[in-house]
Amino acid sequence: MITKRTVISAFVLLLWLPAFLPKAEVHAWGSATHAYIADHIGESRGLMNSNEMYGAMAADLFNSVLGSGTGIASLYELTHDQPEKLWLKARRGMEWPVAFGLASHNDLWGADFTAHHEGQTFGETEGYVIAKARLLAPFVKEQLERVLAGKYPEATLDAASLELAHGFVELAVDLLVKDIDPAIGQKILYAATFRTSQFPALLVKAYSQDVAQALRISQLDAAKIIIARELQFKSLMTIYGKILMQKTADSTSLLAQLLPRLARDALGVHGIQVAQGAEVAGLLNTVLQEAMLLCTPDFAGELYATIDFVHQQMDLHGIVY
Repeated sequence: MITKRTVISAFVLLLWLPAFLPKAEVHAWGSATHAYIADHIGESRGLMNSNEMYGAMAADLFNSVLGSGTGIASLYELTHDQPEKLWLKARRGMEWPVAFGLASHNDLWGADFTAHHEGQTFGETEGYVIAKARLLAPFVKEQLERVLAGKYPEATLDAASLELAHGFVELAVDLLVKDIDPAIGQKILYAATFRTSQFPALLVKAYSQDVAQALRISQLDAAKIIIARELQFKSLMTIYGKILMQKTADSTSLLAQLLPRLARDALGVHGIQVAQGAEVAGLLNTVLQEAMLLCTPDFAGELYATIDFVHQQMDLHGIVY
């Protein structure tokens, strides 16, 4: 049953969403998918396992661009391309499992590698999410053409449709994870609620100097940014877990409220403006259902294969504790 409190939480999620929407090239697995993968590659119970799951999700806490024209344009590049910086700073208590989880997410050989670069069962040459987005993009374009009526060049519409398709595939797989793990929402909520208090300081030790240099600010100001964003992300995952704890239909309905914002931001990158309304919301929901149908036959097999792949890579790279 969806409570009034849950609906309010979903509204808060809508307000926060722009800060966490990634650029087109960084779409990969969603938070629930990363939590599911992490749940199967490390400790199998207790706080250690939940901190692994939180760390795996938290690699995305800085997906939005922090600066441009710098050697490090976003913390996305730090947490996805340099996870060893955090791992090497882990020294005590729950620092190990949360750093283990973050390392499992990375784009070089971790879970995002199978989404972006080499799918294990589908999209072997470009990544599962990328390959599925390419298949979904023509359907997205067809829906957009119904409301845009030839206002934009074909090439612009093609690029925008592919970008939007990425986001829909990511969200669709997150919703489908509930089919193979109905408790995933509860696990995400627990992971966010009980994430180690050591984690913000660990992030600061690992990445504050890089952020300070990239943004040309003091290391103290960089630390403040990191701590604030991590706290926002923790709250966001608390809400996301609550939403995924609902029945699948209710979770889908709540998350469908994100779609107009997702579409506005993704299309806006390409200079496309779509008037929001019931027709557009209906079309976007249709695209989400199509994305779920597209991924239903093989998403589970891809996740199982990704778990095996990441487990092997963690061992090979010495990320064990």
